[in-house]
Amino acid sequence: MTAVRAAGYTSFANKVQAAESAAVADSKSTESIEQKCKEMEQRVMDMLKESVFAAEKRNLKEALDKAKEAGRRERAVVKYREQQDVVESMNIDLTFTVLFNLAQQYMANDMANEALNTYQIIVKNKMFPNSGRLKVGHRKFSDC
Repeated sequence: MTAVRAAGYTSFANKVQAAESAAVADSKSTESIEQKCKEMEQRVMDMLKESVFAAEKRNLKEALDKAKEAGRRERAVVKYREQQDVVESMNIDLTFTVLFNLAQQYMANDMANEALNTYQIIVKNKMFPNSGRLKVGHRKFSDC
């Protein structure tokens, strides 16, 4: 009886083909992760825009709610990036914008302590390049 396949023989071409297909699958998954992150970031930006538009229309409660929702969604994007190990492409500007808008909406709703806490988070975070330029002062008279 003879063997169907030679003992110990493997084709080098099969190994190369398997390695190439694994590399393609890995790059596709990385692209799909990046695409999902971009879509999630776009939803955060849409919430930010809605918050700003509501504040412009003097709908302060709605603006604050939208700002909080944008903050939750932004944290979800960061958490997703950390889980997928693509932290190197994190959008620091989006995080800064979300926090700054949230602080602005807190001030518009006469929630000075929360606004001050949010501003302090921005100032203390060394990842934000221009956080040192942000000056935080406490208003004594809100009717000025």
